[in-house]
Amino acid sequence: MRSDSEIPALKGELYPEIAVFWGLILSLYFHSEAGHMNADHVTFGIIVTFVGAFLTRIATIYFGIRSPRFSV
Repeated sequence: MRSDSEIPALKGELYPEIAVFWGLILSLYFHSEAGHMNADHVTFGIIVTFVGAFLTRIATIYFGIRSPRFSV
């Protein structure tokens, strides 16, 4: 079992925020393409989401951006 200090989201990391943001972007893309979706659209959406999430994570590390900490 992990303690609170081992969970990245509770240490100020932006993992959940980045995942939710890029998941929302992917969902909006799929919704906009729903009428004429094919395998190429799905592949494109997943690749852009993966690369975007990766680059966002790298940027947060490079610029030292942290999540706000809340006391429980």
